[in-house]
Amino acid sequence: MRKRRAPYKADRVKAQITEIRERVAYLTDGWGRFVEGLVQPCVPELFKTLGIELSETAESRKKHKDDDTLEVDVLAVGDEHVVAVSVKTTLSRKDDVDDLERDLGRFFDFFPEYRGRRLLGAMAGITVRGGVDRYAESKGFYVLTPAGHAMKLANSKGFKPRVWNA
Repeated sequence: MRKRRAPYKADRVKAQITEIRERVAYLTDGWGRFVEGLVQPCVPELFKTLGIELSETAESRKKHKDDDTLEVDVLAVGDEHVVAVSVKTTLSRKDDVDDLERDLGRFFDFFPEYRGRRLLGAMAGITVRGGVDRYAESKGFYVLTPAGHAMKLANSKGFKPRVWNA
């Protein structure tokens, strides 16, 4: 007598795949928020060493306009400056730098309340690979990397940042 196999449970498999995707998304989103949380409190202190006073910081600032969205991972604001920081767990793609450059070009369209302040950009990464730190610097961005219990500025001596004006 031959034993019959149970019918294929496509719905069950689909549900399991959906659950796995949700768990992975939760973990990666949680890790991203964790990394932003490491960077955010360091920004005012780091820029103060450069003579740039920043009195307010926020994580994941997002604005919507005309069916478009601009999100800034960490935004730090002072009377004269605004610093937009793109935070990556692993900073290894030049495209991420190019994305920040594009976003800063339209920053004041989404955040008009900061017009009149000097906009600076920064890339932060827990791990930096492939010379992307130097590529970011060549685009005029500050580069933040881990240092002990916090972050440090990792730009070359004599680095001159790019400033976006409204």
